[in-house]
Amino acid sequence: MRVFCLLNVFFVSAIIAMIMNLPAGAGVICQETVYNPNLVRNIQDKLRRTTAKKLRLNGKWDANTIAALKVYQKSNGLEQTGDLDSETFSSMFGKDSEYEPISRVVTNPHNAPDDVFRRFCR
Repeated sequence: MRVFCLLNVFFVSAIIAMIMNLPAGAGVICQETVYNPNLVRNIQDKLRRTTAKKLRLNGKWDANTIAALKVYQKSNGLEQTGDLDSETFSSMFGKDSEYEPISRVVTNPHNAPDDVFRRFCR
């Protein structure tokens, strides 16, 4: 009975894919944002010492870090975007600190073959 159910699910999935005409490779990830964990940890440390005492220093740009950054921005009279823009960076690390972007965008992060990447990401 279990084998029959599994086969049934497989065939239904195949039929749906054929009906919808889904191309193989439609799941290609074109871009991914990669965060600098050392910089994120430094920001989290600064937020912990100022406005977010319970923030974990995990090096991940997560919802808790963004919420803490918004609180920091509000308490320092900055626009509450939750983004680390140059104004927020200067406020946290001093006016003489050179702004460093917290992330970079990586194109084709999972190394899809060129022809597949071009077809789905351009």
